[in-house]
Amino acid sequence: MANSTSNPPETFTAAFERARALGLRAVAHGGEVGPPAYVWRALDARHVERIDHGVRSAEDEGLIAAKKG
Repeated sequence: MANSTSNPPETFTAAFERARALGLRAVAHGGEVGPPAYVWRALDARHVERIDHGVRSAEDEGLIAAKKG
């Protein structure tokens, strides 16, 4: 089973860059199985607009504060 621990956020950075260049929106899964650091890394490396299943984000008050609003 593939999850965020077997596919770290940086894995598909080039594909996300290409998709954005084509006008597609960037959404990623992260922080469901992997730690909150994976959410940070998905936001920073992939420059996503939204994180799906980022439930472990709640473990990092700094992440929640930075992404509010």
